[in-house]
Amino acid sequence: MTGPTGGPSFPRLIRQFFCERLVAQRRASPRTVAAYRDAFRLFLEYVQTRTGKRPSKLDLTDIDAELVVAFLDYPCVPTCLRQSPPSRLLKHEVGRELA
Repeated sequence: MTGPTGGPSFPRLIRQFFCERLVAQRRASPRTVAAYRDAFRLFLEYVQTRTGKRPSKLDLTDIDAELVVAFLDYPCVPTCLRQSPPSRLLKHEVGRELA
């Protein structure tokens, strides 16, 4: 399954991330996988609200730094996710890249 740009579709990339990266390579616990699943679910709902595209129709090019930072600042994102060290680092890196 390929996306509009000819690369792997976004749903396929998500599936590979969960099955290959988290489970097979990192041997993540079921709780870790569930936490990632919940975070992705929130993100995909936000992306659908912002772009009007269903997650199954997304392409990787639909996701940019501005969208990710806006999601992390969105009030409905749980405080624990907004304030986690990876989120703060991501905001810093994205801000640096966009400057």
